Formats: sequence, C-alpha cells, structure tokens
Amino acid sequence: MSLPAGGAEVPGVGTFGRKAEEAVKRNYSVSEETRKMLTREFSFEVPPRTKRVVSFNHARVWQHGLARLTGADGVVAEIPFKVAVDMTVNLAQNDTTA
Repeated sequence: MSLPAGGAEVPGVGTFGRKAEEAVKRNYSVSEETRKMLTREFSFEVPPRTKRVVSFNHARVWQHGLARLTGADGVVAEIPFKVAVDMTVNLAQNDTTA
C-alpha cells in the first residue's frame, strides 16, 4: 500500500495519513506483511535443431483510489492511495532453427 510519506496535512482538517492507511488496509484486507506467491508450471516440447528463447514477464496489478476521511468539524479530505491486488505472469517464446 502506498500513501503520501508522513501522512497528508490538509488545511483546516489535520494529518490523516495513519487513519487513511488503516481504512484502506481494512477495506482491502492487506498489511505490510501480506505476501502472495504465484506458482505456475509451463511445459513445452522443442523440435529438433531449434533454439527457443523463453521470456517470463510479470506485472503487479494496482488498485488506485481515494480514501475519504471526515474531520470532527465535518470537513472531508480525500487522500490518494494504491494497493497491489494481484500479479500476472505472461509467457513468450521465440524459435529459430539452427
């Protein structure tokens, strides 16, 4: 999860970094300790006299949003955030004959 460093100072509202972080963690069920392991098995046959270059590309899938917080005086602050919610892996191959 990523929020502005040190919280966000909103004029007339205060610093909401910790409250926003807790709300996002609660809604997305994440913490700094959350880890995800992705295990995939790829199998293929390479024809005789063929050179195959295989590339594995991975990417994180991010959820972006705004944490809305209301101060004691009713002032609403919106703090941007992003949370890694998934990971993808793609396989690419390039064959050349020898």
